[in-house]
Amino acid sequence: MHKIDDSLFCQTCKCVFSKWNCLTCIVCFDCCHVSYSLLTFEQTPAALKFQEPYYCQNYLSKILPFQSVPDIQLAFSRFDHIYSCNLSNPDTCDIPTVHNPYFSTPDTNQMFNKATTNFSVFHLNIRSVAKNFYKLQDFVSILDKAPSCIAISETWLNSGSEIGEIQLQNYFFIHKPSYKSKWCWSLHTKLFKLNYSVCHDICMPSSNCESLWVKIKTNSSKSIYLGVIYRHPYHQFDGFEKDLNNLLTNFNLNSNEYIITGDFNIDLLKSTPDNKIGRYHQNLEGHECKPLITEPTRFSSTVSPSLLDHSYCKLRYTKQIAGIAIFDVSDHLPIFLLLST
Repeated sequence: MHKIDDSLFCQTCKCVFSKWNCLTCIVCFDCCHVSYSLLTFEQTPAALKFQEPYYCQNYLSKILPFQSVPDIQLAFSRFDHIYSCNLSNPDTCDIPTVHNPYFSTPDTNQMFNKATTNFSVFHLNIRSVAKNFYKLQDFVSILDKAPSCIAISETWLNSGSEIGEIQLQNYFFIHKPSYKSKWCWSLHTKLFKLNYSVCHDICMPSSNCESLWVKIKTNSSKSIYLGVIYRHPYHQFDGFEKDLNNLLTNFNLNSNEYIITGDFNIDLLKSTPDNKIGRYHQNLEGHECKPLITEPTRFSSTVSPSLLDHSYCKLRYTKQIAGIAIFDVSDHLPIFLLLST
């Protein structure tokens, strides 16, 4: 436990305080009065008694995009030791045991390096390529082992000239524009050294969602269907659920292996046995297709943290590791999936 000195100053008001009304960040040891901590009334006693970790706003704002969230500490109460390395015995293990789905950039890099990965998928809702593509480039440049596929939703690409300016070294660019508006949404993926073909015959007609499908031959010589989906937030839920159910049924009838990722705009945290999201969740499990991402991926100043970015797969003889990368690109965090036989 960090000992609190009465001579310490609150980093917000710069006044000296006593140990009875202050909190100390467990990472940088900066202190502040309880009233400036953004903790809820219910959370304050546990934090003062060091029963729950406290992270100061200054530290969070340096590495996370969540600093505008009013109930930020409530969000973090879900994550046990969020900043600690997720790799168990990283010097020896090939496939780490994942307890915490959130990974800092160094931990994400270490995860990709340590896992005996044959194939990997990375998805990001970028909310404007023109504004944020350089951030994605920076992130990929940090990784020693690049993802096999990078899928991006909400690119907001407008014209052919804009598309021509989007270049990521060693990746081939596939783009599918949005039907809704030239300024609105579009979807694309990038493939690295893979034998693939675009599946123009796979569509989801009832829900009017955006989707792009490719059939990929992996290094293990098996074929996997990869689908990247963007579901518009105000479009009919029932039509989307019907389309996805039909698609998964066809995949299963043909014994196809598949990975589906994207921004579904369905908050799986709100799933209950008696609501439509719970029904959607049960239908996925009926296809032996469980969601791999289980914690919030979108953080906003106007709504509670939500789980909108999904990753599903049905693969035989394959280990799967899914995670959420802590990287500030938009109000969505990137998600990734590593596969290994």
